[in-house]
Amino acid sequence: MAQSLAADAAFDQIALAVSRAALDPSGWLSVVREFGQLFPGLRSQMIGWDITQENSIPQYHDGYPEEFATSYVAHFQYRNPWISGWSRAPVGIVISDTQVLSEADLIRTEFYNDWIKPQEDMRACAGVVLFADASRNFLLGGNIPKKYQERYQDDFRQLVMRATPLMQQALEVNRALLGLRLDAFALRMGIEPAGSAVLVLGEGRTLIHASDLAQELLAKGEVLRLSPRGRVEFTEPAAQAQLERAARSPADSGPVTFAAGDLAPAPLVRAVRLSGQAAEGLNLGAIALSQRPSLVLILQFPSENRDSLSAHLRQTAGLSRSEAEIAVALGDGLTLSEISEMRRASIHTVRNQVKSALSKTGSRRQADLVRLVERLRQGGAAR
Repeated sequence: MAQSLAADAAFDQIALAVSRAALDPSGWLSVVREFGQLFPGLRSQMIGWDITQENSIPQYHDGYPEEFATSYVAHFQYRNPWISGWSRAPVGIVISDTQVLSEADLIRTEFYNDWIKPQEDMRACAGVVLFADASRNFLLGGNIPKKYQERYQDDFRQLVMRATPLMQQALEVNRALLGLRLDAFALRMGIEPAGSAVLVLGEGRTLIHASDLAQELLAKGEVLRLSPRGRVEFTEPAAQAQLERAARSPADSGPVTFAAGDLAPAPLVRAVRLSGQAAEGLNLGAIALSQRPSLVLILQFPSENRDSLSAHLRQTAGLSRSEAEIAVALGDGLTLSEISEMRRASIHTVRNQVKSALSKTGSRRQADLVRLVERLRQGGAAR
């Protein structure tokens, strides 16, 4: 590895594996294994750190004896003294074990004496945080037995440093492709994904993925927020109760639809419980941090010109405010039951208001009313 030709060949080997992982997230296991093959004796891993619960989530690993991998998940992840330091590490900067925790502090721990030392005293390590958000981050790293430290720790650090931009770019491709799959998921449900906030949750409503708009909502904390334990929750109690009901519903039972707040019209939420096949179809890979996706939330917001469309219908067709707002909601693609939930009105009331709107606009069917709203949206006349 010290010679440039060897270093270039190793980098090419890693770069090829990373490029495959960009298109197929399950390929990150091959990336981890490639590092292990280049440095015999290295224990390599991609691991997630749950900042809110102060534990680590094994994702992909190579070189660890099976009994130690099992004991880590069952016990030692909660006693890993490196977690605190890694959770605060800067993104994209390769650092070593002693920058995270001093060797003197490490060797006094149960983690070192009962897990690190029995594995050829693999106290030397290096890694890089590839991604971080408000509740979690994850890194690629390697544990190096003490007897190999001088031989290849520097080479390992250099290779990881060189590959870091490629790995971060591959993760961004993973996220972009996941966004496209979630858009397709929304379209299959009859939801326009543009302008919608989409979240993927694991068991216990832990956050796995949030679209850019969903991340903005979580940051604001007005509609959605992360609990101190890293769970997604609604700020409005009735909406939170509906989310908990959706989380308990059987897979493939259809979406649970509810309003996200107590103001009308509020953002409409569709919560869909995932079956095993649907969850696998999302192909989350490293993004999931070993969590199994169980729930997709799609928050659909009223169209930006809803108020102007509603006002135009009231002025030109003589509709009441409620009738006009329901007509616009139909134009946005919502069903009567969804409108009922969004407005916190009975389905009977909504049906009567639709009938009145049909009569006042001269529409024979709901489709005619929807076309009228669309003409207004495009700048046409109501009649």
